[in-house]
Amino acid sequence: AARHLALPWIEDESNADTAYDRNFLRQDIIPLLQSRWPSIGETAARSATLCAEQQQMVEDAATEKLAAMSKGADRLDGAKLTALPLRWQRAVLRQWFAAHGVSSPSLTQLEQVTLQLTAKSDAQPQVTISDVVIRRFQDDLFWTHSASTAEAISEQVIHAGTVTIVEETGLRLLISQSEDRRSYRLVPVSLNEKVKLQGRGSSKPLKQWMKSLGIPPWQRQPAALLLLEQTPVACVYPAGVLMLQALPSSVQIHAS
Repeated sequence: AARHLALPWIEDESNADTAYDRNFLRQDIIPLLQSRWPSIGETAARSATLCAEQQQMVEDAATEKLAAMSKGADRLDGAKLTALPLRWQRAVLRQWFAAHGVSSPSLTQLEQVTLQLTAKSDAQPQVTISDVVIRRFQDDLFWTHSASTAEAISEQVIHAGTVTIVEETGLRLLISQSEDRRSYRLVPVSLNEKVKLQGRGSSKPLKQWMKSLGIPPWQRQPAALLLLEQTPVACVYPAGVLMLQALPSSVQIHAS
């Protein structure tokens, strides 16, 4: 094609410089190896093919193990992962990263993640890899992202029958229309505020309720109380809604 188009040959001067590894191998090492073992090219190609097949088998097996311990895309069963030999723990974690479209972490980073599995039960360890943060909560591993400190939810009126986006959390809130058309308000609340959940007898701080319900710490704030006139009927937080009072059957609160 080059001859047909009368294109001149241009030699890259760096091709002759053996200071570059590729040139050193091509000009000095490979010819020496071929002079001693003429079939080394074919042998190396076969070995590379076998290695690739073995690697594919490992990745397929690790993918099956990953599926068996996944609690959704962003959560791994820590007990099941811990039960595996260390080499398989690392293989499963590599596939977890691959499933999220993220480059495989280094061996040191993988070791930091696996160490989370044996940390004290009351610890909340985390490992940051680029913008990914692997956290442990209640023995499981969670895939999260680095985030700046969340702003408090601003006080606002909620109109029944319309979708309200709580900007500080990204939560979409919909309260179905009721006949009496009473007003709702969102007001920011501390997690130390004592509340009584619907169907529960005692009052506890919000943070204690959230912990007992298995809500990870990074999904608890910012929080706000949803008031029906002056009565708290629900707590809104980044991952959903906790009901505090029973509402008429005609009124439903949806969060997504």
